[in-house]
Amino acid sequence: MGSLLRRIWTRVAVSVGYYRGPRYMSELRKLWVRLRNPQADIRFGKYTYLGPGFSLHMPQGGTFITGVAVEFRRKFRCEVMGGAVV
Repeated sequence: MGSLLRRIWTRVAVSVGYYRGPRYMSELRKLWVRLRNPQADIRFGKYTYLGPGFSLHMPQGGTFITGVAVEFRRKFRCEVMGGAVV
């Protein structure tokens, strides 16, 4: 019985740590970026992943659009001023 529980726990830990957890956190980062920059046009393509520390600084608006399956690694930062488009 202990062996079965250990295998189940290992599967859960790996799933949360390497698959589901990072995807859920990426979705939360996308939401935060949009809420923090309400005047900007921000669109993320399907399967876009935002790593820890992702940051968009768009105080005057602008446009930020990604393609499909783009991956932003740890601590990516982009500053967009005026009506710039990225």
